Amino acid sequence: IKEAKMESRKRSKGNVAPDNYFSGGDSFSSSDFSNQEEFDESYCDDASASVSNSARESMSSSSSTRRNRRAAKKQRYVDGNSRKPYRVSDELRKSFDDSDPGLSNSQAMACHLECSDWNKNVCKSCAPVLQKYADTFKAMKRQGSELKRRKLINPHPKRPSTQQHRDLVKQNDWLRNNIFDAAGNYLFCCCCVHHALGISFQRLARQRSVKRKQSTMPLRSMTKSEVEENNLSEFVVMPLDCELSFMAWWKLLDGSNSITVRYPHERHGNAGKVSHAAKVDAKKEFLTFIDLNSQPNGRSADSASATHFLLPKFRTIQTPKAGVSNYELRVNQSLVGEFNRAQTEQQKSTISNYSASVWLKKERPKYSIYPHKLDYCDTCAKKKELLRSKQTTLNRIRQTGSADEDQQRQIEHEITQITTDLQAHREQAQKSHEYYKETAGRCSKEWIEICELDTKPNRSQQEDENLEKLRHNFTAVLSVDYQMQKLIPYWGQSPQPGSTYYLQKLSHDIFGVVDHRVDHSTIYIFDETVGPKNTDHTISLLTDYITGTLPSWIKRVHVFLDNTGSTNKNAYFMGWGMETVQHKMLDYLRFSFLIAGHTKFDVDRLFSVTAKAFNSSDVFNTQELLSVMSQPGQITGKLENGELILNWREKVATKYTKLPGIRNLHDFIVIRSPDTDCATMLVRESCYGGTAEKSSMKLNSNCTAEMNVCPSENDNYIQLRKTRGLTAAKLTDLTQMCVNFIPEDRWIDYVKK
Repeated sequence: IKEAKMESRKRSKGNVAPDNYFSGGDSFSSSDFSNQEEFDESYCDDASASVSNSARESMSSSSSTRRNRRAAKKQRYVDGNSRKPYRVSDELRKSFDDSDPGLSNSQAMACHLECSDWNKNVCKSCAPVLQKYADTFKAMKRQGSELKRRKLINPHPKRPSTQQHRDLVKQNDWLRNNIFDAAGNYLFCCCCVHHALGISFQRLARQRSVKRKQSTMPLRSMTKSEVEENNLSEFVVMPLDCELSFMAWWKLLDGSNSITVRYPHERHGNAGKVSHAAKVDAKKEFLTFIDLNSQPNGRSADSASATHFLLPKFRTIQTPKAGVSNYELRVNQSLVGEFNRAQTEQQKSTISNYSASVWLKKERPKYSIYPHKLDYCDTCAKKKELLRSKQTTLNRIRQTGSADEDQQRQIEHEITQITTDLQAHREQAQKSHEYYKETAGRCSKEWIEICELDTKPNRSQQEDENLEKLRHNFTAVLSVDYQMQKLIPYWGQSPQPGSTYYLQKLSHDIFGVVDHRVDHSTIYIFDETVGPKNTDHTISLLTDYITGTLPSWIKRVHVFLDNTGSTNKNAYFMGWGMETVQHKMLDYLRFSFLIAGHTKFDVDRLFSVTAKAFNSSDVFNTQELLSVMSQPGQITGKLENGELILNWREKVATKYTKLPGIRNLHDFIVIRSPDTDCATMLVRESCYGGTAEKSSMKLNSNCTAEMNVCPSENDNYIQLRKTRGLTAAKLTDLTQMCVNFIPEDRWIDYVKK
């Protein structure tokens, strides 16, 4: 009526009435009425009558529609085509009670009782059968280690559930095999199943949808033995003319009888497989595989980043998805792919990508893929994490208003301070790196000038004086560092035999020296019998390069290093610097340490070249390793058997004290004092600028400056190498690899001996 009034008012403004409004089809206008009010009243009365007639027709139509829907609903339920089980209404129940005795089996199985009356009245066709198996169904519960673990976590739950520890997999299998037929139709009343077994209608609907999907699968003929072997009994299709029950019919079959099965059955990819928690042996083998094919990267245990890198041949952890480009190559470059290949060759169980990720995260959280960019700064990482935490706290406070202005202002101040410190740290690292490049460039430029003047024929006296001055002031700049260990035998070109992944290999350390005078580098290679690498190796090899490669007239050396405490930045190394200047091997020796995590200097480029050559080659012995890494005219390789490695640490410790605060210092300058003609060390916090102060390193009370603690040539690592050698287990593994997979002329020397 309101809508009619609104339409009337709209039309009255334009003096236009609706066409054919009356039953006779006569048109009218506002002029047919005495006034506008009479027009509105008449129009509204007729509109009200029209709406009432329409409402009655609509109600009659709705009632008919409901009856039709109810009839269709009943028929769908009888035919087994209902989308979900539902509570049977009184009308539907009555229709079944009054039905003819000649109904089909599905119609006879329709529910005869309301859910509320189930306990009072028993469904004669469903209840006895379901009650017989109800206890068996409810007794399907989880057992084993998982159940024990849950009980240990919560031995006395506040609300014990009657459905606690249900084995849903077994229960759902039982429901699909016994509650539905092969086409997914109900064999029992929904309400009876609900009350007898204690399951919800939604769960029944889900299991029915699974069963109906299975009914659409292609048919395949199999023998009874094959069905039992593959556990496909729930997908067996009984003959339509068979009047026996499934169990009775199944017992009559022989193992060679042909059966129709809906196959392939719909299950997820891990159905029927052992979970990763149950693969105890595979887990141990996987962790052994990880340990034998990874190396430490020198970072401390409390670092926020990885402390071990996998071998460079592993580009990813997980295997790629099928269908991607270069699938076979990517599988061979993945950790899981190579592990599974090795397991398959030995006829052992394989693992999935998920199992590998779970075990790595839980058992080896500090192991990762060898990255392309090795620089990682703990200071930057910690400050970023702290900054992120403070910003999150500030945003939460602003949104909730849970803190006063003073607390909010305090957090904002902390954020500003952290941001300022992070920016200052980065600027310091950038300035240090720029100073390094400037120093290296100046060294190369001065060396070229000296060489040009030295090779000039018929020099004048002035030119000789200039040459002597240039030589006196020239400072040789060196960059030194250790490369990540290399394990041999190594298969980089040909496929690696799977069993060799579980055998111990011979490790080698590489010490690199980049001389910025010329475009040439030197690497020293020594195996683990000479190692493990420590300060003795750094001092001895650096001494060999200074005395054996640099010209004898060079008395000033500037060395750039990283911040590794076990090999470079410690009191032993500084004591060697004092001894070198004290006994006049050099007049000026300077150690500059770049900011940790921001080094990336020229020796890293050297190691990038050698690693690329190593990763793409088959290397089976130490001589092949030297040959692969050496490049004529650019890289000179040397093997070290322990003869050059002298016991410097023990000797230096007897003369000099420790140097407190060495971790915060980055520049150490050892010069000869003009007053006492003794070595003096100056230190400062940055290598690119600032005031240098005298260090706190002192002589021990029972030593003098003139005391020579340089170890003799006989005090080297050769004797240590003889006494230690390789372990029996490692030698056995190396022998097994050489005998089974490597030609005899390429065996490791230890195996040959």
